[in-house]
Amino acid sequence: MFVHVDKAMATTVAENVGVNPPSGEQSKVTASSPALSQANTIKLPYTLRVGVLIGDGFDANEVGEVLKYLTRQGVRYSIISDRLGVVTGNNGVQLTASDTFITTDAVLFDSLYVVGVKASNQAKFNTHIVNYINEAYRHYKPIGFAVTGTTFFNMSNANVGPGIVLATGNKDFSKKFVDAIAQQRFWQRNIY
Repeated sequence: MFVHVDKAMATTVAENVGVNPPSGEQSKVTASSPALSQANTIKLPYTLRVGVLIGDGFDANEVGEVLKYLTRQGVRYSIISDRLGVVTGNNGVQLTASDTFITTDAVLFDSLYVVGVKASNQAKFNTHIVNYINEAYRHYKPIGFAVTGTTFFNMSNANVGPGIVLATGNKDFSKKFVDAIAQQRFWQRNIY
C-alpha cells in the first residue's frame, strides 16, 4: 500500500519492521491541491499547551505578562516545579504548581517556558529543567526562556534557531514566543 505513495519510504519502513521490501511502483501522479496543503494554513496557537518550568523568586512582572499574553492568545499552560503547591515570586505573587518534574514530561507539552530561579534542592531542580529543555529541543518544540531562564539555556543542548526565543533584550518576547508556538507545527514538519 505505501509503495504507491513513496517507494523509498515503504522500503525503509519494511527494513525497519523486518519484512520483505514491497513490490510495486510508486504512483506517477504529481498533481497537487492547495486545499490539501498546509503551506497556506493560518497558524494559530489556540489549544496548544505550554509547560512553565518555575521555582521561587521568579520575576512576577515578567512571568505575569507572559502568562496573560498566552491566555489572551488561547494557549493553555501548566505550572511545573520541584513540588506541588505554591511557588512565590519576587514580590509575593503566588502561582500554584499543578505538576512536578516527576509527575509529567516535556513531551506532553507543545512548548516550554523556562523561568527557573530557586528551589530547596537547587542542583536537582537545575538538572530537571535542563533535562526538560533537552527533551523538548530534541523533539523540535518551541522553547521560550525568561531572563532568569537564560542560565538554563546555557546549560542545555539547545542552540539559537527556529523555535528558541530568549527574553533577554527582547521587548516583544511574549509575542515572539506565541508566534513560535503557533508556527511550531509548521516548522516541525519542515525539519523532519
